[in-house]
Amino acid sequence: MITAIIPAYNESACIHDVVLSWMDVLDTIDKDYTIIVIDDGSTDDTYEKLQDIHSKHLKAVRTPNSGHGATIYDGYIKALQTGDKYVFQTDSDGQTSPEDFPRAWRLSQEHPDAVIIGYRKNRQDGIFRKISTKVLRLSIYGITHEWILDANTPFRIMPTDILRESMEVIPKRPEFTNILLSIVMMHTSAIIFTEIHFGSRKSGRNSVNMGNMLGKSRHAIREIITLKQRLEHR
Repeated sequence: MITAIIPAYNESACIHDVVLSWMDVLDTIDKDYTIIVIDDGSTDDTYEKLQDIHSKHLKAVRTPNSGHGATIYDGYIKALQTGDKYVFQTDSDGQTSPEDFPRAWRLSQEHPDAVIIGYRKNRQDGIFRKISTKVLRLSIYGITHEWILDANTPFRIMPTDILRESMEVIPKRPEFTNILLSIVMMHTSAIIFTEIHFGSRKSGRNSVNMGNMLGKSRHAIREIITLKQRLEHR
Protein backbone atom coordinates (compact mmCIF):
# COMPACT_ATOMS: atom_id res chain seq x y z
CA MET A 1 0.00 0.00 0.00
CA ILE A 2 2.85 2.42 0.73
CA THR A 3 6.36 3.01 -0.63
CA ALA A 4 8.81 5.15 1.32
CA ILE A 5 11.54 7.05 -0.51
CA ILE A 6 14.67 7.93 1.47
CA PRO A 7 17.61 9.68 -0.25
CA ALA A 8 20.98 9.24 1.45
CA TYR A 9 24.37 10.86 1.10
CA ASN A 10 27.23 10.08 3.49
CA GLU A 11 24.93 8.94 6.29
CA SER A 12 26.96 5.91 7.34
CA ALA A 13 26.83 6.86 11.01
CA CYS A 14 23.05 6.64 11.27
CA ILE A 15 21.57 5.03 8.14
CA HIS A 16 21.21 1.56 9.69
CA ASP A 17 19.27 2.80 12.73
CA VAL A 18 17.20 5.27 10.70
CA VAL A 19 16.01 2.63 8.25
CA LEU A 20 15.20 0.16 11.02
CA SER A 21 13.21 2.80 12.90
CA TRP A 22 11.09 3.50 9.82
CA MET A 23 10.62 -0.22 9.26
CA ASP A 24 9.31 -0.57 12.78
CA VAL A 25 6.62 2.06 12.31
CA LEU A 26 5.65 1.09 8.75
CA ASP A 27 5.29 -2.51 9.85
CA THR A 28 2.47 -1.42 12.15
CA ILE A 29 0.68 0.27 9.24
CA ASP A 30 1.10 -2.06 6.29
CA LYS A 31 2.85 -5.43 6.17
CA ASP A 32 3.40 -5.02 2.43
CA TYR A 33 5.32 -1.73 2.50
CA THR A 34 8.54 -0.96 0.61
CA ILE A 35 11.40 1.34 1.57
CA ILE A 36 13.60 2.51 -1.29
CA VAL A 37 16.86 4.09 -0.12
CA ILE A 38 18.78 5.82 -2.87
CA ASP A 39 22.46 6.29 -2.08
CA ASP A 40 23.36 9.45 -3.98
CA GLY A 41 26.99 8.60 -4.68
CA SER A 42 28.12 8.54 -1.05
CA THR A 43 31.88 8.62 -0.48
CA ASP A 44 31.59 6.72 2.79
CA ASP A 45 30.16 3.23 3.40
CA THR A 46 26.49 4.23 3.52
CA TYR A 47 25.60 1.72 0.81
CA GLU A 48 27.52 -1.07 2.55
CA LYS A 49 25.64 -0.37 5.78
CA LEU A 50 22.38 -0.80 3.86
CA GLN A 51 23.54 -4.21 2.67
CA ASP A 52 23.68 -5.29 6.32
CA ILE A 53 19.90 -4.90 6.58
CA HIS A 54 18.38 -8.14 5.39
CA SER A 55 14.72 -7.43 4.74
CA LYS A 56 12.35 -8.04 1.87
CA HIS A 57 10.97 -4.56 2.49
CA LEU A 58 14.21 -2.73 1.70
CA LYS A 59 15.52 -1.85 -1.74
CA ALA A 60 18.88 -0.09 -1.74
CA VAL A 61 19.92 1.68 -4.92
CA ARG A 62 23.30 3.28 -5.59
CA THR A 63 23.50 6.11 -8.13
CA PRO A 64 26.11 8.68 -9.21
CA ASN A 65 25.95 11.84 -7.12
CA SER A 66 23.34 14.21 -8.53
CA GLY A 67 22.06 16.19 -5.55
CA HIS A 68 19.11 15.90 -3.20
CA GLY A 69 16.40 17.19 -5.54
CA ALA A 70 17.30 15.00 -8.50
CA THR A 71 17.66 11.97 -6.23
CA ILE A 72 14.21 12.48 -4.76
CA TYR A 73 12.79 12.94 -8.26
CA ASP A 74 14.31 9.60 -9.32
CA GLY A 75 12.95 8.02 -6.16
CA TYR A 76 9.44 9.20 -6.90
CA ILE A 77 9.65 7.72 -10.38
CA LYS A 78 10.65 4.38 -8.83
CA ALA A 79 7.83 4.65 -6.28
CA LEU A 80 5.23 5.26 -8.98
CA GLN A 81 6.33 2.02 -10.63
CA THR A 82 5.53 -0.10 -7.55
CA GLY A 83 1.77 0.22 -7.90
CA ASP A 84 1.35 1.21 -4.26
CA LYS A 85 -1.45 3.58 -3.30
CA TYR A 86 0.69 5.99 -1.29
CA VAL A 87 4.21 7.38 -1.41
CA PHE A 88 5.98 8.65 1.68
CA GLN A 89 9.19 10.66 1.59
CA THR A 90 11.62 11.44 4.36
CA ASP A 91 15.36 11.93 4.72
CA SER A 92 18.08 9.68 6.09
CA ASP A 93 19.71 11.98 8.64
CA GLY A 94 17.37 11.13 11.52
CA GLN A 95 15.89 14.61 11.87
CA THR A 96 12.33 13.41 11.34
CA SER A 97 10.71 11.13 13.88
CA PRO A 98 8.86 7.90 13.01
CA GLU A 99 6.71 8.61 16.06
CA ASP A 100 4.93 11.32 14.06
CA PHE A 101 3.98 8.95 11.26
CA PRO A 102 0.89 7.21 12.79
CA ARG A 103 -0.86 10.56 13.30
CA ALA A 104 -0.02 11.66 9.76
CA TRP A 105 -1.16 8.31 8.40
CA ARG A 106 -4.52 8.62 10.18
CA LEU A 107 -4.98 12.01 8.56
CA SER A 108 -4.24 10.53 5.14
CA GLN A 109 -6.89 7.86 5.68
CA GLU A 110 -9.44 10.40 6.90
CA HIS A 111 -8.69 12.63 3.89
CA PRO A 112 -7.80 10.23 1.04
CA ASP A 113 -7.70 12.98 -1.59
CA ALA A 114 -5.24 15.16 0.32
CA VAL A 115 -1.48 15.33 0.66
CA ILE A 116 -0.23 15.25 4.25
CA ILE A 117 2.85 17.38 4.86
CA GLY A 118 4.81 17.66 8.09
CA TYR A 119 5.19 21.21 9.35
CA ARG A 120 8.52 21.84 11.13
CA LYS A 121 7.24 24.49 13.56
CA ASN A 122 10.05 24.07 16.09
CA ARG A 123 12.97 22.78 14.05
CA GLN A 124 16.15 22.08 15.98
CA ASP A 125 18.76 22.58 13.27
CA GLY A 126 19.79 26.15 13.89
CA ILE A 127 18.55 29.68 13.38
CA PHE A 128 19.99 29.85 9.85
CA ARG A 129 17.70 27.08 8.61
CA LYS A 130 14.71 28.59 10.40
CA ILE A 131 15.28 31.90 8.65
CA SER A 132 15.74 30.23 5.27
CA THR A 133 12.38 28.44 5.68
CA LYS A 134 10.61 31.72 6.41
CA VAL A 135 12.29 33.44 3.47
CA LEU A 136 11.27 30.56 1.20
CA ARG A 137 7.65 30.80 2.41
CA LEU A 138 7.52 34.51 1.65
CA SER A 139 9.24 34.06 -1.73
CA ILE A 140 6.76 31.40 -2.82
CA TYR A 141 3.87 33.60 -1.78
CA GLY A 142 5.31 36.60 -3.59
CA ILE A 143 5.76 34.64 -6.82
CA THR A 144 2.78 32.26 -6.82
CA HIS A 145 0.38 33.75 -4.22
CA GLU A 146 0.28 30.33 -2.55
CA TRP A 147 0.90 30.37 1.22
CA ILE A 148 2.70 27.13 2.02
CA LEU A 149 3.76 26.64 5.63
CA ASP A 150 6.69 24.32 4.88
CA ALA A 151 7.28 23.65 1.21
CA ASN A 152 10.56 21.79 1.48
CA THR A 153 9.90 19.51 4.44
CA PRO A 154 11.16 15.92 4.16
CA PHE A 155 8.00 14.40 5.60
CA ARG A 156 5.06 13.92 3.25
CA ILE A 157 2.43 11.28 2.51
CA MET A 158 1.09 11.55 -1.04
CA PRO A 159 -1.61 9.56 -2.81
CA THR A 160 0.03 8.04 -5.85
CA ASP A 161 -2.43 9.53 -8.34
CA ILE A 162 -1.80 13.05 -7.02
CA LEU A 163 1.96 12.54 -7.08
CA ARG A 164 1.86 11.19 -10.63
CA GLU A 165 -0.16 14.15 -11.91
CA SER A 166 2.08 16.63 -10.09
CA MET A 167 5.24 15.03 -11.46
CA GLU A 168 3.95 15.67 -14.96
CA VAL A 169 3.95 19.41 -14.27
CA ILE A 170 7.43 19.95 -12.82
CA PRO A 171 10.62 19.79 -14.90
CA LYS A 172 12.68 16.62 -14.99
CA ARG A 173 15.11 16.22 -12.08
CA PRO A 174 15.00 19.78 -10.69
CA GLU A 175 17.18 20.89 -7.82
CA PHE A 176 14.18 21.66 -5.63
CA THR A 177 11.79 18.80 -6.32
CA ASN A 178 9.84 18.92 -3.08
CA ILE A 179 9.36 22.69 -3.22
CA LEU A 180 7.96 22.50 -6.74
CA LEU A 181 5.71 19.56 -5.89
CA SER A 182 4.35 21.43 -2.87
CA ILE A 183 3.42 24.38 -5.10
CA VAL A 184 1.73 22.16 -7.67
CA MET A 185 -0.16 20.19 -5.04
CA MET A 186 -1.30 23.38 -3.30
CA HIS A 187 -2.50 24.66 -6.67
CA THR A 188 -4.28 21.53 -7.89
CA SER A 189 -5.09 19.41 -4.82
CA ALA A 190 -5.50 19.73 -1.06
CA ILE A 191 -2.66 19.86 1.45
CA ILE A 192 -3.11 19.21 5.14
CA PHE A 193 -0.23 20.28 7.39
CA THR A 194 0.52 18.45 10.60
CA GLU A 195 3.14 19.56 13.09
CA ILE A 196 6.13 17.22 13.39
CA HIS A 197 9.24 17.01 15.51
CA PHE A 198 12.41 17.98 13.67
CA GLY A 199 15.65 17.45 15.53
CA SER A 200 19.31 18.04 14.80
CA ARG A 201 21.14 15.93 12.25
CA LYS A 202 22.49 12.63 13.52
CA SER A 203 25.20 12.58 10.84
CA GLY A 204 26.30 14.19 7.58
CA ARG A 205 26.26 17.86 6.67
CA ASN A 206 23.54 20.25 5.53
CA SER A 207 23.54 20.86 1.80
CA VAL A 208 22.61 24.52 2.37
CA ASN A 209 25.07 26.76 4.22
CA MET A 210 26.17 30.38 4.36
CA GLY A 211 28.57 29.82 1.48
CA ASN A 212 26.01 28.58 -1.03
CA MET A 213 22.78 30.09 0.29
CA LEU A 214 22.63 32.98 -2.19
CA GLY A 215 23.26 30.79 -5.23
CA LYS A 216 20.73 28.18 -4.15
CA SER A 217 18.15 30.87 -3.41
CA ARG A 218 18.52 32.31 -6.90
CA HIS A 219 18.21 28.85 -8.43
CA ALA A 220 15.11 28.10 -6.35
CA ILE A 221 13.47 31.36 -7.43
CA ARG A 222 14.19 30.59 -11.08
CA GLU A 223 12.65 27.14 -10.76
CA ILE A 224 9.58 28.56 -8.98
CA ILE A 225 9.07 31.24 -11.65
CA THR A 226 9.36 28.63 -14.41
CA LEU A 227 6.84 26.42 -12.61
CA LYS A 228 4.41 29.33 -12.22
CA GLN A 229 4.56 29.89 -15.98
CA ARG A 230 3.83 26.20 -16.58
CA LEU A 231 0.83 26.30 -14.27
CA GLU A 232 -0.52 29.42 -15.98
CA HIS A 233 -0.47 27.65 -19.34
CA ARG A 234 -2.25 24.50 -18.19
